Amino acid sequence: MKAIKVLIILFAALGLSIAVVPYDGVVALKYMLEDMPGFLQFLAWFGVPLIMGLLMLKSPAPIWMPVVALAGFSFGFVRLHLWEKFKHLGDNWHTNTSLILFIAIVGGMLFSVIAVVKPDATA
Repeated sequence: MKAIKVLIILFAALGLSIAVVPYDGVVALKYMLEDMPGFLQFLAWFGVPLIMGLLMLKSPAPIWMPVVALAGFSFGFVRLHLWEKFKHLGDNWHTNTSLILFIAIVGGMLFSVIAVVKPDATA
């Protein structure tokens, strides 16, 4: 179960890395700060799951923590209409950022669902 929690943390950190690591010579954080509502949404997509993942490392984790992490990743999935991207997976990825964002959200959702379905035994 600890490996699942660590994977939730890693996918959330991967998503947050989009803001600070330059991709194609551009640091996205500069542009994100100009759009504060969009930046706060971005933090909800990845910051909340990161915090929940870190808190889940203290076993046993209550069941609501992976649910909150799943909600954060799912908010990004719905907000970006990622289900439409499944049809064209690999066709129209304009930048590395799009693919990394897709992997971070879908991977985070997957392992959050696993953490919800298979909670800690003594939680």
